[in-house]
Amino acid sequence: MTSKLPERHHTEIKARWWKAFDEARSPGEASRELQGIVADYKTAYPSAMAVIETDLPALVTHLRFPSEHRKRIRTTNLLERTFVEVRRRTKVIGRFPGETSALSLIWAVLELSSRGWRGVKMNPRTVAEIERLRRQLRDGHTPPATTNTEEVIAA
Repeated sequence: MTSKLPERHHTEIKARWWKAFDEARSPGEASRELQGIVADYKTAYPSAMAVIETDLPALVTHLRFPSEHRKRIRTTNLLERTFVEVRRRTKVIGRFPGETSALSLIWAVLELSSRGWRGVKMNPRTVAEIERLRRQLRDGHTPPATTNTEEVIAA
């Protein structure tokens, strides 16, 4: 998005962008903040703001998860690094004798990589909140805009 904006606006937009995510308690709150950015800049920079408008639901998805996990999962860096490691290991082998051997190696690499993941702590409250989200998504319900400790424990 910043590639479609003049450099003089980068600092201000980035500050508002990260403030929207860091201070939001729900996806709805972050959406409203991002829509405020879009409203302020849409007439001057329509193509840059179209990027936000188009991807708005995906941009705030990470806010459905426990607050302790949000900063860690809001980017795809963790996942991308893991895939790079899988590619690096499988590239050496070239051709696998069968599907089972390929899956075994990939599973081992993923399991080993997951040991090094930091910043994603699990506790009973977090597990309950993730399970509640999983049930809602499975049943086709949209998760509520706010999450509250009492609501999670009751789940």
